[in-house]
Amino acid sequence: MTVDELVRAMGKAGAYNGGALAKAADICERMLSDTSTTKFFGLAGAMVPAGMGGIVSDLIRDGHIDVLVSTGANLTHDIIEAIGCHHFHGTAFCNDIELRHDEINRIYDVYLPNEAFETFEAFMQETFSALEPESRISISGLLNHIGRKT
Repeated sequence: MTVDELVRAMGKAGAYNGGALAKAADICERMLSDTSTTKFFGLAGAMVPAGMGGIVSDLIRDGHIDVLVSTGANLTHDIIEAIGCHHFHGTAFCNDIELRHDEINRIYDVYLPNEAFETFEAFMQETFSALEPESRISISGLLNHIGRKT
């Protein structure tokens, strides 16, 4: 059974959100095939450490996303990866007190050492200090500035 066949079967059953999933898949398919549609993509939460960054990048590259709306968490974690720090897969079933003693932060089942945040903070301080004092900058200009520094 293909994923498409599974979603369509769930849509026919209609129970336990299967119908909603099938409807969403149909809307997504129509949206992606309509070249005149402006496609917005909302990325909430820290999805970059969950591995979504590459998927979103591919969707943008392939023309499936025209406008990306994201939280600051994604920008933070994307910068952390860009400056050479890494997120690690762990487990959600762990002892947070022990992780804290080991200076490891947990985002559900993704781990990030404190050192990554310290490196990020130093990078951002250096990046912001290169801006003209008292200057105004657009968000696109700021992101371009940060990107040039990574």
